This record gives sequence, structure tokens and C-alpha cells, in this order.
Amino acid sequence: MKKALLFTFGLTAVLMTSVSCKKNCNIPEEDTFSGPIITEINENKVIIYPSSGGLLSSFPNGMHITSNSPQVQQDWFEVSFDGGITRQAVDFTQYNIIGYPLAVKCDAAIDRALTTNPMASSALFTMTVQECNDGCDELRSIENYILVDDSMANYAVAFLIQ
Repeated sequence: MKKALLFTFGLTAVLMTSVSCKKNCNIPEEDTFSGPIITEINENKVIIYPSSGGLLSSFPNGMHITSNSPQVQQDWFEVSFDGGITRQAVDFTQYNIIGYPLAVKCDAAIDRALTTNPMASSALFTMTVQECNDGCDELRSIENYILVDDSMANYAVAFLIQ
């Protein structure tokens, strides 16, 4: 009798740990990038650091910071070319920063795609958001910056959220 009871409790414990109440969420684990977005240099991750959070709240339609932007806007950013070990001021004679604010659920992945039209001096920054419907519903703000080559300094940038 004790063996049968012990077996039943053991089987119940195994079933309880293997069948979880955890909700399924089928989104990519990491965000993706495509187009002429600079995400790595010499296999080191590029990270953009704004001087403070909420910078994009002043730019609800997006921003494009170039060498032609006011110095105060250029001073808002630092960049790491070694995965975050060191930071330095962004050299806006070499790079531009494009940003667009997003509000997404806690469990979300973003595909950032930049397409350019050099003949029209224009670019389209498309952000495709995949959210977990079974995750939390609380929204969080994402500042959503990308680093691009300075050859886009005179481009008109449009933004599309899908």
C-alpha cells in the first residue's frame, strides 16, 4: 500500500513539473536587424547609449541625428563598439543615429529593417513588433535607436510600425 501511494505521489509530482501553467509565447528570443544598420564592428556588438531616458518623448515622430544636427542633440549619445565595455562620443562625421519611440508589451521582439533609396535620398525605417498575447499586458517604452553610416546624413527618413 505504501509503495502504491508513494508511486502515485511520485507520478503526480513528475506530471506537475512537466505540465506547467506557463503560457506559451512564440516570438523570437532576440530582436533582428536588416539593411544598412550597424549592429557589429569586428564581431563586437554596437550599443547606443542615450544620455538619459525619455529623449524620444520630444520626438514622437522619430529623429535622425546627423553632423548637421545641433550640438546639444549630438551630445545626447555615446556609443560602444566593443559590446558595452567602453563608451565614447558618437562621431557624427562617420555615423548617424535614427530613433523612434515604441510602446510594447513586456514580452516583445522587434524586427528593425532599414531600406534606402539613394536616388531619392530617402530611407524607410520599418519596425515590425511581435508581442506575446499570453504574456503581461503592461506597456513599456522603448527608445529604439539604430546606428547608420553618415552617408545617410541628408536622407529624409520615414517610419513605419507594423
